[in-house]
Amino acid sequence: MKRGRNVFPTDEIPHWWAHALKTGKQSARNHGNLSFRVQNVKREKYTESVLVSYSTDIAMVKIVRGRAIALHLNRSWSVTTSKHQCMARFATSHLPNFHVATFGNHKANLAGYKCRIIDAAKAAKQARSCKEWKTNSLVALVKQANEYTTTFNLATRFSIPADCDVEKMIAEGRAAKIKENAAREITREKQQEQARKDAAEAIGKWIAGEPVYLPYIRNAYLRIMGDTVETSHGARVPIEHVKRAMPIVLRIIERGEIYQRNGHTIHLGDYAIDRIDADGTVVVGCHQFAKDEVVRFSKLLEA
Repeated sequence: MKRGRNVFPTDEIPHWWAHALKTGKQSARNHGNLSFRVQNVKREKYTESVLVSYSTDIAMVKIVRGRAIALHLNRSWSVTTSKHQCMARFATSHLPNFHVATFGNHKANLAGYKCRIIDAAKAAKQARSCKEWKTNSLVALVKQANEYTTTFNLATRFSIPADCDVEKMIAEGRAAKIKENAAREITREKQQEQARKDAAEAIGKWIAGEPVYLPYIRNAYLRIMGDTVETSHGARVPIEHVKRAMPIVLRIIERGEIYQRNGHTIHLGDYAIDRIDADGTVVVGCHQFAKDEVVRFSKLLEA
């Protein structure tokens, strides 16, 4: 009789992998693209837990001098495997993490750290944007490389390249960021001002009866179309209902009173006024009419 294979949720496998050396769990897999195994490095003693995406080893948790650490291969694969790499980093966030070229070749890993530090320093020095972040990334990379050599008791030590003045680069990055933010804010304000002008123009055309597209505006507007009052949000009510309700609404606004719908309801076709605030704002369902718009439309009704 063929024995069935147990499969498990993809998002739980990285957690089992990260804790396998503590729990004693030796393997698990999902429907085929993510699994882990515990390797017997020393006889009858499991010390390495390897996460496998499809058939590729992508990360390892191992015990080094009594301490668990995580090694992540510093390379890219498919979209799915990249997602698995992200899940692996998250699952081992409680451990020291090292991004390396191999799982066991220290010479290759040290050479990789050296090249990456040189590249990171160059990127930070030449950066026109995100300079502070790139400089901090360089510092973090050097720290990680030195933690790697300390963890494995290696003699090599890394340092920031001599031509990199970290404090100066961070200061330059912050200054550039302030300048970028100021420029971005000016651009945003110009865009908002243009959007307000475009909206005002569109509202004017809409009130005049033109079939124009209106951008979303929190406050609603009113116009007369035959014997119907239309709102800029798309509602329609009989004009006679609005004419009957308008004197009541204006009286409440002029007195600065607050109206809340209760036993006395001000009907407008299929709708009813929910609230009138002290500042004259009239609320009908999702519609909010500013005092100026209510007063403007009341004069139009009188014409």
